[in-house]
Amino acid sequence: MGYEVGMVLFVVLVIGLLISFRKLARKNKFFRRFWNDNMKFSSHLPFGSLFARLIIADSDEEKAEKEMYLKIGEQTDAFIGGALDNLAEKERAQRAREEAIRTKLAQQGLTAVSINGDGTFATAKDRQGNQYNVHISEE
Repeated sequence: MGYEVGMVLFVVLVIGLLISFRKLARKNKFFRRFWNDNMKFSSHLPFGSLFARLIIADSDEEKAEKEMYLKIGEQTDAFIGGALDNLAEKERAQRAREEAIRTKLAQQGLTAVSINGDGTFATAKDRQGNQYNVHISEE
């Protein structure tokens, strides 16, 4: 029974020390740097990085840096979103062009087998199974 009580008291003592170190790390810039440098090994320990995150509070510089990265991330997301919208628009235009080509070929009794990416060349078959290479112009 005494062993369990001793372990509980030890855990409470360790948690109390961690809290006091955290308060000290918030106030003292030298201690914060010292603590950061010495807590790098903690990533090799189980739950070490968790304790390091709990102990070290964000300084104003770190908060400003995180906000900057968030803003850059938002701008990047917006840029990627715009690029994806442009890509989707190009894809819709290409599908519309391919559909127009298929319609023109169907009017001539042909079925499109494949259409190249830029829509200038197609392979088509007629009802007898004969295959034709068709050059497509803008006219």
